[in-house]
Amino acid sequence: MRSRDPVGDAIAALTEAARGTRTIGAGSPHEHSEPVDFGEIACHVRTAVAANVGGVERLLSGRPGSWEADYVRQIVLSTAGEGSQELLRWRTEASRLSPTGGDADDGQHHQAP
Repeated sequence: MRSRDPVGDAIAALTEAARGTRTIGAGSPHEHSEPVDFGEIACHVRTAVAANVGGVERLLSGRPGSWEADYVRQIVLSTAGEGSQELLRWRTEASRLSPTGGDADDGQHHQAP
């Protein structure tokens, strides 16, 4: 049985996306295909992942001061906006509730009442 490799799966999925094309001017005399906008795809994916895990700081908590984290933070904040409410609209997973009644992914520490 092969163990799951989420990083390898992500690389494969992003490679497939990068090789894609998009149709411009569909149905018009100027209809044509061109490569996808991979910059947009990469920003969308990073922002959605940050939203799914509860925010950009939670996403980057492994090494928040690294140069890589700084670039990812800039991308997410530029794509979604500065506020946590703006980031929520990028979420692709349902929010998981913790036993204490709060959002298990919101980065907050909830106390039972």
